[in-house]
Amino acid sequence: HSNFINSKLNQTRWKESLKLSKVKTIICLDKLELEYTISSMNAPMVIKSEFSFAGRGNLILKSKIDTKEFEKRIEEIFKENPKGILVEEWVEENRIQDFSGLFELSSEKTNLVAITEMLVDKSGVYRGSMIQKNFDQELADGLQEVANNSKSFTASYSGPISIDGFRFN
Repeated sequence: HSNFINSKLNQTRWKESLKLSKVKTIICLDKLELEYTISSMNAPMVIKSEFSFAGRGNLILKSKIDTKEFEKRIEEIFKENPKGILVEEWVEENRIQDFSGLFELSSEKTNLVAITEMLVDKSGVYRGSMIQKNFDQELADGLQEVANNSKSFTASYSGPISIDGFRFN
C-alpha cells in the first residue's frame, strides 16, 4: 500500500485529476517519450525517479546540452524505474517557500496537526524542517482542501499523512 501512496507517478496522476499542480509535469514510460519530452520542454527541467525523496535521485537538466552528459544515468533510471519517470519544469530559482502539512486521516475526518517549513538547499535537497507556530491561513486552508481530497487517492487508508508542496513566483 505504501508503494502506491509514495509513487510519484500515482501522485502526479492524482494531482492532475484534481488540477492541483501549476508545475508542468510529464510522465514518460520509455526513453523515446523522454527524448520527445526533453526536446519539447524548455530548460531547465528535472527528471525524477518514481520513488525519489528529498531531491535524491533527481537529474537536473539546466540546458538541453546536459542531456548528452546524463544519457548513461538516464538509461539507469529507466532500469530502476520500469513503470516510468517524471519530467518537471525546474522552478527552483523561483521557489519562495517549501512546506509540509501534517494530518491525521480517519474515516470521519481529516485533522491538520501541524505545518512545517521545509529547509531545502539551492540544489533542491531537503535538509530538515521547522514546525510553524504561526502559519498563513490561506496555506492551511489549501492544504486542508488537498487532504480532504486524499480519500479519492487512497480511500482505504487511515493514519498520519504528510502533504508537501512549495510556493513559487
